[in-house]
Amino acid sequence: MTFWNVQSPAKPKGVKDPNAILDYPIDFSEWLADVSDAYSTHEVITSNGELLANGGTGSMVCDSSSEVAGVIIPVLSGGTVGETEFFTVRVTTASGRVDDRTFWLKITER
Repeated sequence: MTFWNVQSPAKPKGVKDPNAILDYPIDFSEWLADVSDAYSTHEVITSNGELLANGGTGSMVCDSSSEVAGVIIPVLSGGTVGETEFFTVRVTTASGRVDDRTFWLKITER
């Protein structure tokens, strides 16, 4: 994931233009292999609702998402210039394990 600045692995960061509609693939395949389990479902949660509930103006949304061989591919659009917005990918396995990965995107005109 060369797109991401992983100097702080606990908080990977990237940059997104507010007009960009792009996919942001997140690879869960190693984790699935490590826990010897199979992918079942996923959801993508964006900061839009949380920022608005806390007085912010976030507007990044997940337009769609898919899964291929343990890689979740959310397609994100929007965002408010100057805000740092996030999205979380939550995967549930066949046996009920759940894992989240959260990524932060600085919304900047590019």
